[in-house]
Amino acid sequence: MNKLFYVGAKAAIEKNGKILWLNKAGGCSFLDLPGGRIQDQEHYIDTIARELSEELPGISNIQVGELLTAFDTGWALSDGGLIWMVYSVKADLPEPIVLSPEHCGFEWRNEYTL
Repeated sequence: MNKLFYVGAKAAIEKNGKILWLNKAGGCSFLDLPGGRIQDQEHYIDTIARELSEELPGISNIQVGELLTAFDTGWALSDGGLIWMVYSVKADLPEPIVLSPEHCGFEWRNEYTL
């Protein structure tokens, strides 16, 4: 039996040796890298640019670099699984950082995997 997997293009945005993680709204306890699922026929670079613009209003000069890691998240979605592809990303963030309503906070952490 074939299993459906979605692919998420995620951004490891680094500043001063730390990676930006976003807290999902709805309890604010779930950490997630910025980014999201690749839509039909969308290039991963376009996915990252679209998702970063949605999640981090005011972000600019987005430059997607090398693939850092890819892995099965182990999450059981209603209709399949989810694989993350994490890319090194350079970008200019506004000061202070502005978040979309789907996020309630952010953290700078030492790693790009939990």
